[in-house]
Amino acid sequence: MWRIRHLLTTTMEISLLAFTLAFALAFANGANDVSKAIATLVGSGITDYRSAIAWGTAWTMVGAALAAFVANAMIKTFSHGLVQTGTIIGPDVTLAVLIGAIAWVLFASRLGLPVSTTHALTGAIVGTGFVAFAEEGLIWSAIGKKIALPLLFSPFLAYTVSLLIHPAVRTLARKWEGACLCVMPASRAVVAIDPRGGTRTLFQTAHFGQPVIAVPAQCDRAGLRGLVLGLDTIHWISSGLASFARGTNDAPKIVAMLLLGSTNAAWPSASSQLAAFGVVAVAMGLGSYFGGLRVTEVLGW
Repeated sequence: MWRIRHLLTTTMEISLLAFTLAFALAFANGANDVSKAIATLVGSGITDYRSAIAWGTAWTMVGAALAAFVANAMIKTFSHGLVQTGTIIGPDVTLAVLIGAIAWVLFASRLGLPVSTTHALTGAIVGTGFVAFAEEGLIWSAIGKKIALPLLFSPFLAYTVSLLIHPAVRTLARKWEGACLCVMPASRAVVAIDPRGGTRTLFQTAHFGQPVIAVPAQCDRAGLRGLVLGLDTIHWISSGLASFARGTNDAPKIVAMLLLGSTNAAWPSASSQLAAFGVVAVAMGLGSYFGGLRVTEVLGW
């Protein structure tokens, strides 16, 4: 009886420690990765560091929370998809993986080095796997196909896509530089106002509202109700969506550490899954807001 009680107590302590370390890893992830989506806002002079970081933090947390509903495949990959079926993964392995990943990401963040949490977790799993159950326990085909190849090709893919779309963006910027897109709900219309004050109705419903007349010469919102859009606004939106996507992609990798080694990566209940993602989302937000400045300075300038 005493041994059973001692074992249960030890298991609970390790689980609590693992949960704490997962929180710390999420904090470290936010501190290092928030900059990658919002540094261009600072570097291009659209806004200051604090506003950009706050923007990225908000969208990162939304994406991380949404991952609870859309990222089951990612959880399965990182919780048990990289080790052979039947391999016993003890709590010591989980703790080693978390501590290794945390140490590297925090160290890199301190030095202002933009690094990948996915790289860190993968390296920690592989390195710990060598020590714990030799290389036979790792599924090398899964490591190569699901992690190594996407990480290898993503820079080249992003580079290629950027080359392809840059001429279109440059043409759009040259055509619309200094202009605004003004949404006029009362007239059910979208109007373009060029720097010289010329106006052009881009869209207006046929059956509602009055014809668009007497539109202000500048995009100063005088007489307008609604949104005023421009290239800078599009930059804000794209940056927010990039932060959202990053949060959705990174949160399940961190949460998966709580299920590392389980046979089916299943949660005890739906509420426990939501709680895990909620805590990770909060931790990522705290790390982003309070620790994201140093790496943002590097990428921004």
